[in-house]
Amino acid sequence: MRRLLLALSTLWLAGCAVGGGVKVELKGHQFAVEIADNDDERSRGLMFRESMDRSHGMLFVFEDDTLQSFWMKNTLIPLDIMYFDGERRFVSAHYRVPTCKYAGNNCPSYPSEGAARYVLELNAGVGAALALAPGDIITLPGNLNGAASSLDARPYPPLSSGHGHRTRHTDAQASWQFLRTARDEDIPLLWAALQIARDEYPDLVPADYEAVAAAHTIALRDRIGASTDSLNALRALHGLLFEEQGYRGNEQDYYDPRNSYLNDVIERRTGNPIALAILELDLARRVGLPLQGVSFPGHFLIRLPVDNGLLVLDPFNKGRSLDAGELRVRAKPHLPGRPVDDEQLGRMLEPAPTRAILTRMLRNLRQCYAEREEFERALRCADRIVWLDDRDPDEVRERGLLYARVGHVQAARDDLRHYLTALPQAEDNERIHQILVELGGRGGRLN
Repeated sequence: MRRLLLALSTLWLAGCAVGGGVKVELKGHQFAVEIADNDDERSRGLMFRESMDRSHGMLFVFEDDTLQSFWMKNTLIPLDIMYFDGERRFVSAHYRVPTCKYAGNNCPSYPSEGAARYVLELNAGVGAALALAPGDIITLPGNLNGAASSLDARPYPPLSSGHGHRTRHTDAQASWQFLRTARDEDIPLLWAALQIARDEYPDLVPADYEAVAAAHTIALRDRIGASTDSLNALRALHGLLFEEQGYRGNEQDYYDPRNSYLNDVIERRTGNPIALAILELDLARRVGLPLQGVSFPGHFLIRLPVDNGLLVLDPFNKGRSLDAGELRVRAKPHLPGRPVDDEQLGRMLEPAPTRAILTRMLRNLRQCYAEREEFERALRCADRIVWLDDRDPDEVRERGLLYARVGHVQAARDDLRHYLTALPQAEDNERIHQILVELGGRGGRLN
């Protein structure tokens, strides 16, 4: 089994799993497990196994508690994946995880919902039957209750080579470095949105809010029960979020920046469309419901692929479904003078990558702060946007203009010159040149 392991250092992962006859106990049930406690063994895992006895499994051991994420590339049997922390307490699980038949590195990842040190893989359904709850203890042999062997800290190779990687999210700087370099599909969306909130709330502890999401997930699984129908799961999700938990769109103060910060949204149970969508998408991922974000003009939306097309949902309005006619009406103000045909509508409904979702959230915040003339905060958001993707000259220009607003003259000059070099024929070329002329006569900070 190939996997993605989120921790601070990065390393090569390759090799094969080594067998073992170690016993672990979970809720009165014993399992004979193979131990994977070094790079080679963790990389190989259960890859290419065609079968496994139902009383057997594999235990992955790491040297410390950190977010973990596994994937199913080259794994031929469906599995239950259970995460436990350094105190051997159950953290979270993904049950009945299917094998992955995608080519290349397109297999989905299955992350833990909190920091974990031990990961137990059993046959699909075996772990689910134990009905684990947060805090349940796994009993391990005495020699496994300490740290695992130290890890190779060599830089990981390009992901196209197929190797895994580890990165630990220990502080804001390391977290944003991870967000800049990680594959889009490896970025946990809720966790990433909480990193944006940490810029405003430096003492925020993301795990506190991930724990709320984990509790929501337990309640959601109870609502779904044994059903495998995606529409039933969707109804359960909306019932939990919008009825039982009372999440709602903030219509009274739509442009309050708190509507974009996930900690505030979870505490206040209200937010803007994209923040509510991120929470809904995260819970859906945890229960295997294939919802996708849609960066639609105006309000951010959610889509669910169904047999005959797409079900498009508005998280700001309690997940209400939208038909094609309403979608065209919503899109029309953003395409003045042109009808919205099927092809255009289809493009607007394409699923949004994770970084695009985060960038849109940051743009919302930048606009809110700029309109409130809180330019330092607006600049912070603009800088994060460029950090996530510095290839868009328009975003560099926006940062440059905000640098000028707060008096960072040299930084403003650098960004605006970069913009003109990248887009010499830009429509606002003359205006940006004039701003540069004005900046050229000033030193230090602007008044």
